[in-house]
Amino acid sequence: MDQTDEHQFRVEIVGGLATVGSQRRWLRRVGTKCQSSSLLSDRWHGQLGSSAEEVWLSHNPLEHELESLTRHLDSLRSHRETILSDLDWYDRFDTRQTEKDALRLSDGLVAIQEQLTAIKSEWDRASERTPGLIKKARLGWNPSYWMSDSRRSARSHLREHLQSVALLNAQLDALKLTEKTSGRALDLLYHDLKEHKQFNLGAAQSKLAALESEIPLRELEDEHLALRKTEVDRQLHEPRKSLALLESKLEDLKNEEWELQRRIDDSERDVSEAKRLDGRISHASNSCERAILHEECSDRFGPSSPRAVIRDRSAAIRRGRTSLQHTMRRTAGVERDISKVERRIHEVAIRASRIIRALIIDGNNLCYERDRFIGLSALRPLCQRLAESYDLTVVFDASIRRLMRTSDGALRKELPRTNVHVVSSRGKADETLLHAARDHFVFVLSNDRFAEYRDLAVVADGRVIRHEILNGHIMVHDLSVDEPFFTPFE
Repeated sequence: MDQTDEHQFRVEIVGGLATVGSQRRWLRRVGTKCQSSSLLSDRWHGQLGSSAEEVWLSHNPLEHELESLTRHLDSLRSHRETILSDLDWYDRFDTRQTEKDALRLSDGLVAIQEQLTAIKSEWDRASERTPGLIKKARLGWNPSYWMSDSRRSARSHLREHLQSVALLNAQLDALKLTEKTSGRALDLLYHDLKEHKQFNLGAAQSKLAALESEIPLRELEDEHLALRKTEVDRQLHEPRKSLALLESKLEDLKNEEWELQRRIDDSERDVSEAKRLDGRISHASNSCERAILHEECSDRFGPSSPRAVIRDRSAAIRRGRTSLQHTMRRTAGVERDISKVERRIHEVAIRASRIIRALIIDGNNLCYERDRFIGLSALRPLCQRLAESYDLTVVFDASIRRLMRTSDGALRKELPRTNVHVVSSRGKADETLLHAARDHFVFVLSNDRFAEYRDLAVVADGRVIRHEILNGHIMVHDLSVDEPFFTPFE
């Protein structure tokens, strides 16, 4: 609570006429500040998590979206509570009683001001008498007056007078404070009356109705998004873990490379220095000078022979370069692995950012395992699984009737909870399913590249999802689907 709010409320209570509305609004202001401080504290505390966890969370594209939606939902709820509080204050506000309180307080304020005027006049008169009384109470020049009864009486009168002046000062201060608090309380009453008169009841009720409709929808959206984020976090857990391990391994390898290169550089400097010493020994004029140079070589490298140092360091350089090449190959391998894991994480993030409300399935495309016709064996369990989450449409070309030796009605019975559509030709089937996916939230499930339809939005936007049919399983990795199936076709 800040000092201004505390002082304002104290003044209203002292005035004795703080309305329910003013108390309510003060408590709401202070409560909001306390709540905001608590939220900020919680969020600040939440930001103190491990750096590794923060990096991991940054891979999930739904993290920011969920935070944004949650903040918006909190704002809507707060707005609703504000409107409910205002409506409650409006219903409880007693206009007649407030007007009576304002009139009573106004009359009281007038009486206080009259008292102030009277006491101020009395204080002025007393102040005029003060210098004369002080003069009489002084010692003066006459020694016989110092201990006289007259001076004692003057001093007594001065004390009584000063006490009276002090009492008048206290009364003035008390009345001024009362005048100030009463004035503020009166201003607040007038403000409440004006606010109540200007309050737009219809607009507030309309806003409340709109919020009551929107909040449940946003809550469902928030809940759904939280579930999606949790699922994406689950999918990202192992890749994130692998990435952290690989990055740690890469750092160790980079450090190892640096250390190997440092040793090679040191050995090369030693070879250069040893060659210079060997040259100086070769050009030495006498044995004493050569002995001094050999001793210098011993002090610098250990062996006293520069050529021995050159052989030793050259061998170390060859070994170091071999080790460095090996380490660099390992580093390149780890970097490739990191790129693969990052691509995997990116693919999971891209899939997570998709909002898929409906799927249009290339029916004929899913009736084949490579070149082998398997009929509806894979399509049947796939549609059963996908129908739990999406609106499904399966588009076949006319050849399906001949291949399956069946009718359109029989196909629809084989694929319940699915809209089945059979077109007249293969070309038209491609156009039909691509044109049917105009909406940005509708995706096509097919292994066809649709090269001739790259101008269509569904192809240009990358809203074509691939599948795999292998060893009795239908897999759609982008949708986290892996369903087993059995086929009687041989």
